[in-house]
Amino acid sequence: MTPNVSLVVGPQVSYLANARIGLNNWFAFNYNNAFQKVGVDAVAGLEFEAGDFVIGGRYNYGLNNVNKDFTLLDRFSLNNLLQVRNSTVQLSVGYKF
Repeated sequence: MTPNVSLVVGPQVSYLANARIGLNNWFAFNYNNAFQKVGVDAVAGLEFEAGDFVIGGRYNYGLNNVNKDFTLLDRFSLNNLLQVRNSTVQLSVGYKF
């Protein structure tokens, strides 16, 4: 059972599902309209395959500014001050069948 190593590199398209700031549902502000719905990311990572098991890790770096109209508390526009980019670390464990 020799492990195989794979390099993962390429583009990824992201879609905004929800943008909320707050404490649970009690004190929450919805910021879905403040950000672009679609982002483009560069992805790099490694996958290790041993038998039927796969373990992987990757990093996603946002290539475009997803800030659309970020206004804090409906009063203070931060459009000219902020560049917002996606940044994600992903870890995965899988079993092939």
